[in-house]
Amino acid sequence: MFKFIKYDLQGCFKDFIIMICTIIILNILLFTRINVWEPQLIVFLNLAISFAAGIVIIIWNIRLFSRDIYEDTAYLVFTTPKSGGNILMNKIITAILQNLIISFFLVAFTAILIQMLKLTQGFVLDTGISFSQIFSAVTPQFIVYSILVLFIVYISFLLTVYLSLALGRVAIKNRKLGKIGTFGIFVVLCIIQAKIEDLLSSAFPQGFMLRIFNFDNAGPAIKSTVNTFTNSNSIFLSGVSLNIAELTVSLIFIAAMFYATAYLIENKLDL
Repeated sequence: MFKFIKYDLQGCFKDFIIMICTIIILNILLFTRINVWEPQLIVFLNLAISFAAGIVIIIWNIRLFSRDIYEDTAYLVFTTPKSGGNILMNKIITAILQNLIISFFLVAFTAILIQMLKLTQGFVLDTGISFSQIFSAVTPQFIVYSILVLFIVYISFLLTVYLSLALGRVAIKNRKLGKIGTFGIFVVLCIIQAKIEDLLSSAFPQGFMLRIFNFDNAGPAIKSTVNTFTNSNSIFLSGVSLNIAELTVSLIFIAAMFYATAYLIENKLDL
């Protein structure tokens, strides 16, 4: 499996270098605008760079699978002795690695930029709360849960796209029409998943509350901010309500889509 990951990463190596160089150059240009432009504008442009990079990463992640479905590389990948599940797991791991590598550079430059703005212009976010204060107040359980949800949601998105591509390729022999049909299949799969999750969460409302803030560790600024929102949004005090049935269905859908996609690429693709 690691050979496939190495192969996929090598295939996008030039794109990676171009992306990283672009992020570095654009952010360095923003550094030169400190004390020239308004700090809010500089931060906005930095976030715009991150947003654009995120869109490109999503396109890369989708293309990891689509190029092996609709292009000549299918013969190099799907005719190997590796199982469909092995190949699919490789795609998911590669997609996550692509995200993590680019995200590292984006987060690093954003942190450096904000620190420079603080030192040169006394830039402070509107709340006056630092990131260290927030992290010290947020419960470890909520941090772990947020990271897990982020991974689950993105993996679910990737598998929905990959399954749509595989179904479009198998069901529609015309490649151009298959690509168009893939979008329709993706929409239908998303609607089905959302409907089933809503039905089960309504039928089985059992769940538990996950606290966001530990007010024993919260500083005065955090407590003051929370108090201003208490009347309109009690989520800061009570926490996040998690429905067990909805979480279970999400995991079942991920497993089902993984095995369905693996079966299609292993047994049904007409190369």
